[in-house]
Amino acid sequence: MKKIILLATFCFSFIGLQAQEDSANSKWIFGVGMNIIDNTSTLNNQFFNLNQMNVGNIVSHISVEYQPGNWGVAMEANYNKLEGNTLQNGNLLARDGYMIGFDVNGKYYFDSLFTDSTKFDAALVGGVGVNKFLGEFSGTANVGLSLQYWFKTNVGLRLQTLGKFGFDQQNPLNNHIQHTAALIVRL
Repeated sequence: MKKIILLATFCFSFIGLQAQEDSANSKWIFGVGMNIIDNTSTLNNQFFNLNQMNVGNIVSHISVEYQPGNWGVAMEANYNKLEGNTLQNGNLLARDGYMIGFDVNGKYYFDSLFTDSTKFDAALVGGVGVNKFLGEFSGTANVGLSLQYWFKTNVGLRLQTLGKFGFDQQNPLNNHIQHTAALIVRL
């Protein structure tokens, strides 16, 4: 009986190790976090003035990414409240408004050119998106940088900044910067 229990324990521990190895090699990354929108459009060195930025709720960003190698593609959804009496494209926003955005971005992971670390990933980001704000839709071209730090082989933190350039310059949320912090899991 002791041999059967020992054999069962060995088999289950091997299955657990195999599951961890499989998630470490997975090409799918899921993220949940928050976003900050900087739409001040000012040249007065207020780049880090959080009073003029729009900070989303704790869960205001979700993402799914497929990363088969140095290249990846990510689908992201963001939600944020833009408060009245804050700068939006250089003007004060008259009333509160809610923004929802969807993006599809390609990523090129270039960190392997500089380091062999498995805990750190850096990627150039480029893609397109659509935002809805105050009842108006606006398309954007996106460009930015994504940094990931893996605490474990399958759990990490992503910090990402995107410059989003609107196709319609009349929309109140045309050109803006979106910062994201997300907990990421490789499944």
